[in-house]
Amino acid sequence: MPVPELPDEVPQGRSILARTASGAGWILAFRAVTRVIGTASTFILAMLLLPVDFGVVALGTAFLQSVEILAYVGVEDALVREKSPDRAMYDTGFTLNLLRGGLMALVLIGLAVPVANFYREPELANVLLALGVAALLEACGNIGMVDFRRNFQFDREFMWLTLPRLVQVVVMVASAIILRSYWALIIGILALRVVKLVLGYRLHPYRPRLTLSAWRHLLGYSAWSWAVSIAILLREKVPTALIGRILEPQYVGMFTIGSDLAGLPVSELVAPASRAAFSGFSVGRHEGVAASETYINLVSVLAAVTLPAGIGLSLVADPLVRIALGPSWLEAVPMIELLGLHAAIAVFGYLGWTLFFSHGRLLQVFGITMVSALVRALLLVLLLPYYGLIGAALAILASALFEDVVYIQLLRRNFSASLSALVRRCWRLFAATGAMAAVLHLAGLGWVTTGGSRVELLYHLGAAAPAGAVVYAMSLFALWSLAGRPAGPEADMLAYVRRRLSRR
Repeated sequence: MPVPELPDEVPQGRSILARTASGAGWILAFRAVTRVIGTASTFILAMLLLPVDFGVVALGTAFLQSVEILAYVGVEDALVREKSPDRAMYDTGFTLNLLRGGLMALVLIGLAVPVANFYREPELANVLLALGVAALLEACGNIGMVDFRRNFQFDREFMWLTLPRLVQVVVMVASAIILRSYWALIIGILALRVVKLVLGYRLHPYRPRLTLSAWRHLLGYSAWSWAVSIAILLREKVPTALIGRILEPQYVGMFTIGSDLAGLPVSELVAPASRAAFSGFSVGRHEGVAASETYINLVSVLAAVTLPAGIGLSLVADPLVRIALGPSWLEAVPMIELLGLHAAIAVFGYLGWTLFFSHGRLLQVFGITMVSALVRALLLVLLLPYYGLIGAALAILASALFEDVVYIQLLRRNFSASLSALVRRCWRLFAATGAMAAVLHLAGLGWVTTGGSRVELLYHLGAAAPAGAVVYAMSLFALWSLAGRPAGPEADMLAYVRRRLSRR
């Protein structure tokens, strides 16, 4: 029996780039909305609850996230990359998710008391019991919602993700006013899962049946997805573990906050866009579009934003840290300056990773990630004792650049990607970003040690940001015009803006 089709699928005549750009726009909009909602709700809840309430729930959710990674299945990605998944595959995907959720619930419930005793926090047992129920609710979700990703209907996914978040905030604030305890946060989490569950079945006609008839087909991909997720976990946790072991404890906090700040172009732009890119690569694979062409188009458009964003963060790291974190965090400035450099170019490796994932080349992804994790660990052990946080940044930068280079080389070998074509589309972006960095540095607005009052620091940032944007935009337009306005990210972005304006 075929899976019910959505009544208004995205027209196939639109280019992969246009469909992916539209999807990425909706995902970025969701990220922006959740940032605003999350920040506002945190301020309100902080006035109503005590720090201990947040702490006990944070411990529980951290444990839940660890269990989720270890129990990762990834059937949604497996269905997105399929050309024509049948009913059996959807039903098997739902059943696997249900089994995973049931296993997670049993683990959380079974370990609730031992974990609470380990942390000497009796209330943590209640939190883990409630989170076990939340995991089971999540597992019962409508697997048919994956069609929104398959058909680039990210506007519906936006609704499915945003409305429950709004309900969660309202429920949490109301519960906090009444209860004044951590239960307000737990009730909000459960409300989010319930609304998301109900809305999923309202938005899509799929109704599940229990079967495992297609488990071999799905788990062949999902098993490697799980292995890759474990490798990524090791790569990302190695720095924190070694910094905590080799350096003093306060440097763990500096590293965590500093790396999060430097990685904003990746976490807020590249990572959300890669969700849409996964669908783009998968559809391109089925429609016969060359993977290398799709990769070069997507990566050049994203690099047009991430290059100036990453280098810009690196340029203003000193005043930004002084304003946002305070003078006690200044040791993190050189680390942010270095990691910002990689954040600028991380899109090349990140989308390479996404392309290999969408084409099922997970053994290669696993191997690259594990080697990168080992290189990172070795460099950290060698550099941390002598250079501290700068050594940590150098180790991460070197291992990340290793991944980027390997993915670009493998793209040439596996997908016949032309390095010259990539250079032709991206060299103007690098040149314009270099011009921006040079102008800001020579003007005393970038890569300089600042000081003064908070107002003076804000003035510095207020001058650097628009100046950098203007220099970058003018340099890019000038280089594009001198080159004869060829096809590239500039033309793609202008075409996208024209489409949006014409619709309005």
